[in-house]
Amino acid sequence: MKNHITTEQLPISSPLDLAKPQSAKPSQSATVRLEELSTLSTQYSRIIIIGGNHDRALDPSCDERDATLYNDLDARIAYREAFDNTLGVTYLCNNSTIVRAGDRMLRIWGSPGSIATSRQTAFGYTAGSMAEELWEQTPKDIDILITHGPPLGYLDGDNNLGCCTLLAALWQIRPLLHVFGHVHQSRGRCVLKYNSNQAEYDTMMLSRKKREEIDAEEVKYTPPHLRAAGESSGAISMPEQMTKSGGEGLY
Repeated sequence: MKNHITTEQLPISSPLDLAKPQSAKPSQSATVRLEELSTLSTQYSRIIIIGGNHDRALDPSCDERDATLYNDLDARIAYREAFDNTLGVTYLCNNSTIVRAGDRMLRIWGSPGSIATSRQTAFGYTAGSMAEELWEQTPKDIDILITHGPPLGYLDGDNNLGCCTLLAALWQIRPLLHVFGHVHQSRGRCVLKYNSNQAEYDTMMLSRKKREEIDAEEVKYTPPHLRAAGESSGAISMPEQMTKSGGEGLY
């Protein structure tokens, strides 16, 4: 389990949401990390976590390759069962949960998916029909959305690794809060208005993404995330009211 933070660094809040990578493969340290999170139930009313692109042990589709390589199929199954059954921890994988916040009930949806950049990507999906199928299943009446991958154009790195289909889904859902991770260097936060300024910015980002895909198909251009080296394409500035600030990868 990746130790991006220690339990001592976690803020006191209710509930606690984690959208960062949790583990690469089943191991004793990963199990210990899960147990550490469960002990925080005295500080947090709910602990909600999702997987990510490094969490191959949580993705059953990775078993055929990894279990053969590590001879650990039983450990992988037990590891997933632990995530489902650990007291005080709610593990979301394209499903929802409801939490109480004061006198309000909030519906939270969590998904571990992100755009696949290699065959080693856990919970990876490709643009097009796979992306549409994934985000169409997300309910429109949720209050908080937790995803591993970012939407296109928002805290998704200089190479814009975000998902355009997820961006379109946000316009339909318009959650009170969207928490995500994946691009480590782009942590921060944005406030989205879903107004004409944002629509113009999103349209520019979608247009550029489409041009990159067309050029890639015609072998005129290699998208940044597939290059071994080279300069990034020019960045498009966000409208002023959506400028990111330092934080924890949320908006």
